[in-house]
Amino acid sequence: MRQAAILCSFALCAVAFVQPRCGINEQFYECGACDSTCLDDLTCNSICKRPGSCGCLPTYKRNRHGKCIPPEQCPKPWCGMNEEFYPCGACDKTCWNARPQCSEICRLYGGCGCKSGFVRDGNYDCVHYSKCPRGRWWTRRG
Repeated sequence: MRQAAILCSFALCAVAFVQPRCGINEQFYECGACDSTCLDDLTCNSICKRPGSCGCLPTYKRNRHGKCIPPEQCPKPWCGMNEEFYPCGACDKTCWNARPQCSEICRLYGGCGCKSGFVRDGNYDCVHYSKCPRGRWWTRRG
């Protein structure tokens, strides 16, 4: 009986050190995976979490079906009326501000913004610039 317990313990220990077989576009991470998804970008800390686990290859994202895919294959979010998706995010003009202060740095994730010729109104809707409240529209140039 004692010998069986030792063998069993040895077998469990041996199994514990075998890396799992990872899926397509995945690799094993000794300190555990920290996957971004198509819906959000995670910032992972450097604290090692044991046991290790499979995660997406660097730059890949996990889709809603749990598969690791290149970010360009992530579905684009649904945008509202008079909006379109911008991969680096949007910096919309408004009825009150023709030149908003925007960063030149591409954001990590995209977002919806007003189509050309449209601006944000007081309800945060994209409206044609001619629909802005009277006396609030800036002179259109270019």
